Amino acid sequence: VAAEAAWPISAMNSSSETSSVSVNGESIIQSCGFHPLVAVLSSSGADDICKKNNFSNFADLLAPFSSVTFVIKDPAGIQLSSKVKIDFRDIAKSGCLWSLTVLPSILDQVVSSIAATNSSEDVWSSAFRDAFCYWLEPTEHDFFKSYLCCIFVVSAEEEDLMGELARLVQKQNTQQHGGAESATVLGPAHCSSPKWFLPNILKHYVVLHDVASGNEEKAIEVFNKVSGMYGNDCCQLLKINSSKEETNLPDPWHQILEQRYRGLESGLELARKRLIEKNANNGDSTTNQNSSVSSLPIAATISSSIPTPVFSTNSAAAVPSVSSLPVQLSANNGVFFENSFLSNSSRPFGQYLLTSDREEVKNFVEKFVKHSLIPFVEKQIFAQNDILQNRRGIGKSFTNVRKWLSSASTPASGQQVNYGPESAEIQTRRLADLAFLFGLYAFSHSLYQSVKKDFASNNARLYQAGALEMAALSFYLSSNQVSPKQIPIRYLDTALDFYMNDCIFSQANQRQLSLKCYNNAATEYLDKGWQFAEDHILFTLSHGSDDPRFQVDCVTKLVKPSDNRILDLQTQTAFIEYYIKTLSKKSLKIIYGEKPETTENFNEKKKKMEEEIITWEDLERAAFYSISGKTKPFLRECPMFSDNETKNHNKKETPPFERFRVQFKLLNPMYAPLVLRNIKLVVNEVSMRDNATEADAFSDIGTIPELVLAATELPSFNPVNNEKIVPPVSETLVELHVVPTDKVSSFSVKEVSFDISTSDGVFVPGKIPIELKRKRLFKTKEQRMKKMYATDLRLTTSVSLHQWPLLNFELSGQAARSRSINAYCNQVFQVMVTLDNIGEININGISIATDEPEYVAISEQGKNQSWNLCPAQITPNGILYHTVSNIYGKLEPKSKITLRMAIKAPEEVVEEKIYQILFFYMGENGYFREYRYSIQLSTQALLKCTPRILSEESQVCGIEVKNLIPSRDAILAKVEILRLKVISKEADENNPFSDIDLSLIVKRQIAIEGEQSDIIPFFVKIVKNGASTIWLTETICDIPSFNNVMKYQMAVEDEIRQQGNRKIESLDLNNLENINMKFSLLWKAHVASSAGNVATIFGEIHNMASQTAGIQQLLAAEKRAAEKINEARKKKAQRLRQAKQEAQAEIEKYRQERERGFKEYEQQYLGTKEDIESQIRRETDNTLAEMQRSVGANKQQVIIRLLQLVCDIRPELHHNLILQKDLEKKQPR
Repeated sequence: VAAEAAWPISAMNSSSETSSVSVNGESIIQSCGFHPLVAVLSSSGADDICKKNNFSNFADLLAPFSSVTFVIKDPAGIQLSSKVKIDFRDIAKSGCLWSLTVLPSILDQVVSSIAATNSSEDVWSSAFRDAFCYWLEPTEHDFFKSYLCCIFVVSAEEEDLMGELARLVQKQNTQQHGGAESATVLGPAHCSSPKWFLPNILKHYVVLHDVASGNEEKAIEVFNKVSGMYGNDCCQLLKINSSKEETNLPDPWHQILEQRYRGLESGLELARKRLIEKNANNGDSTTNQNSSVSSLPIAATISSSIPTPVFSTNSAAAVPSVSSLPVQLSANNGVFFENSFLSNSSRPFGQYLLTSDREEVKNFVEKFVKHSLIPFVEKQIFAQNDILQNRRGIGKSFTNVRKWLSSASTPASGQQVNYGPESAEIQTRRLADLAFLFGLYAFSHSLYQSVKKDFASNNARLYQAGALEMAALSFYLSSNQVSPKQIPIRYLDTALDFYMNDCIFSQANQRQLSLKCYNNAATEYLDKGWQFAEDHILFTLSHGSDDPRFQVDCVTKLVKPSDNRILDLQTQTAFIEYYIKTLSKKSLKIIYGEKPETTENFNEKKKKMEEEIITWEDLERAAFYSISGKTKPFLRECPMFSDNETKNHNKKETPPFERFRVQFKLLNPMYAPLVLRNIKLVVNEVSMRDNATEADAFSDIGTIPELVLAATELPSFNPVNNEKIVPPVSETLVELHVVPTDKVSSFSVKEVSFDISTSDGVFVPGKIPIELKRKRLFKTKEQRMKKMYATDLRLTTSVSLHQWPLLNFELSGQAARSRSINAYCNQVFQVMVTLDNIGEININGISIATDEPEYVAISEQGKNQSWNLCPAQITPNGILYHTVSNIYGKLEPKSKITLRMAIKAPEEVVEEKIYQILFFYMGENGYFREYRYSIQLSTQALLKCTPRILSEESQVCGIEVKNLIPSRDAILAKVEILRLKVISKEADENNPFSDIDLSLIVKRQIAIEGEQSDIIPFFVKIVKNGASTIWLTETICDIPSFNNVMKYQMAVEDEIRQQGNRKIESLDLNNLENINMKFSLLWKAHVASSAGNVATIFGEIHNMASQTAGIQQLLAAEKRAAEKINEARKKKAQRLRQAKQEAQAEIEKYRQERERGFKEYEQQYLGTKEDIESQIRRETDNTLAEMQRSVGANKQQVIIRLLQLVCDIRPELHHNLILQKDLEKKQPR
């Protein structure tokens, strides 16, 4: 930007002498690209709305409406009217290009495309300037390419709008403030990382609504949510695409976007080709290895060995490698060009935008600038100015005294000046650039004048050059009466001198330009007898280059004497110590003690789909609690080893009288073998116990007498694709150790000492310092400013007071011979594990933990020589741990036990699935150790099993089995079914199942060849204490068994349910992980390969829960039907009892009401009880008296009447008596 800023002023000055051409301030700002940068991050839904109008992103939509006139206040309170053009850029799809790799190719294609159609020099020069200013990456010494604001755009039709908006905000925040560079890069690989103007930038939120296809009510509703979350002032609802058909309105976007993306596609392709060519040409100078070193053309070596810089002029920018960048460019071109202007140039832009939509977009930009951006800028200018004024007021006297006392001495010419982001100079430059971008030229000019003096006093040439040119430009723009002759052109000349001066490149932090100058000077100085100049050039080139082969060339000339060079031992040692890179710090590992012997496969990442991956530390914690109980806290992890991936911020312990081992790789970048002798660790910072002397600190310090580092192979040429093959640098793994005693409390290892020897017997002692540095810290302000890194204490350790338990593990079996196995699904492996106590501490407990509960089981041998599963439990996070019984888990020194470990391959086809199995043991003194065993399985399908319901009425089910090996395959497999059983949780009140009974319809042998299938029919019923296992062949006793994981899972779910009062429906078919019944099928297969080898393997399918849902539903239906009948009967009896009780209550109530009414009636009409009795008595007495009187009066009449009645009756004998008497008379006497 600096060089281009000088161009219009110089042109204006020269033009004023010859013509009347004038250049106004707006044309200067336009030509130099001084526009405020606003970042845009949009969701995929918002991009889809923009693509409807042929826009690749939301930023292109705003391009024609980005110029806004506004009024702004300076710190003095004066209002100024200005016009600014906002540069909107979608930082996820575009940005600023890498200046030293991509940008030159883009400019080449821009000029070529213009020159092909227009021969005018002014036209293609203008196009070159516009493209250069637009794509130039940000620099350290100014803020013109820094983003002042970020606009987050989401579609109103997003399913989770608030979540998508939060994701975009977090993405920007992570890129600006946190994380490693690899995790925070935004945009394609050919663009540099975004640079931000302020720590707290302005954030604006936009809800984009498609009028034609969207729901306006929903858009308003979600916009109100966004406004409620982020505030009304920084949120807008933008409605576009009102037309459902294409319109014929003018297209203001085509010319702008055509100019912006001109030459981009072809330029990126050209950059990729150039990088590939440069990479292929690297190292050509090493082909002539037989020539003498003194005659080696160092300039040619440098030109071919130093790769073209593939990184930014900004030292803090990301640094892609030469080999990786072309691939990244090609990989990202497709994504970028798919949405670029060039691929869509044939279609018009904005064809679905009516005049009202375009006015809506224009109003959106004006509202954003006037109501959000300008107030934010004013606030920042006032705040920053107050901070600088206060800082100047306090420190002015101290600054003047410092300058007065040190005016005669300036910083060394070779010293680089780095300013922190919160330093006074950088804050002043930031404020000046901010004021300049928004038209406050007079205010910015005073700031540039002030800060350029500070830069000059600190000898910060690059910063001073930028302040000088901006001081000249702001001076011209601050007043309309300034003539071109009054502009301080000397400022621009001085700035250009600083940029172009070769000796200033290193001071300006332009490392690659500095090395290029040294390269050019090498041809003039080497082999001229100027030894000190040669040493300086070679020393700088070997120190600054990143190419190891080129470093070897330079160091060889420095170290090896020649006719014109006489070197002493001290000089050779210094160059060897600092410039022969022989130790790879990334490969450095520390092993605490004699075990483990190796650390392979310990840090392999598990290939799972779950978000949370169970680590070794989780297994260790579960095993620790299984032995010591949950009451004892788990204070530390077992320090087996440390490497670049472990947590190294705390000092770890190592056992006494065991080796403290350090493993690392030695590199030999040279094309000749390198001989090292007497290699050993250098121990320092030794702390002793009980006033012991350092002579008793170590019982042994391991030394390698001699080691030959193999030479790196020479580059070769591939004639097929005309590519140069560069072999990797030769590596040699080395292990050194020290054995501390119990009298040492702590020590450190900081160096590796050795003697390097040549073939002529010359020995040069050397030391390699080991300085470990972890990831950079970004949490606090101090950490970000000072570039602080996390502490790495791998090489500092404390020695425990007591010895540790020590077991030796011997594993036998197929799974033990190889850590990577190709198996069939559900194949079972058996590993015998022998644990031998080779230490001096008694073992009190042994636990085995795994992250694969269904596929790993541990068995111990019982009294009758049978194998029984060890007691096991499962944790809520899915870790199964076995605890060896106390009879076998207590081991004295020189005693051993044997366990059987069963491992089953996954039921599905997987690639490189890793099982983690941790053997954890604790000594009687409380110290513990562990042994890590991991196995990697890749599977292929062999057998398919499908449960089916054959008859619901008879409850006949079946399992269809099919051999999946093709009959024409080179591998033949015959599968035989051995056993069928059902696995379920024990019945209880919460379990809808009782015991499940299985019975075969026909017992027969089932064996299937390739591609054959068969079915096993059986009855399944719920019977108390039924038979849950069926053998189709003779019973086999020695078959490894696995844990009933469902039992533990149900227990964990019950515990979770009780803790959270959450009900888990075990019969919910939509929640199959809670189903508590599944079938298990044991099979045996004879596998014959094409070579004639026959193997017999076993397997067991016991995870068909997802396929047994129908059978389980059938059993559940039977159980539920019986339960419903009983429940209905109970409810009916209960309802009858309730109805009877209710009826009796109603009757009793009615009876009481009637009695109460009768009593009231009786009392009202008949009187009281005493009155009625007396009345009855009187009436009775009167009746009796009257009857007596009547009897007395009519007594005579009654008697007469009775006599009359009696006398009127004529008595007669019965007819039968008369006949009897007649007969008696007739009989003779």
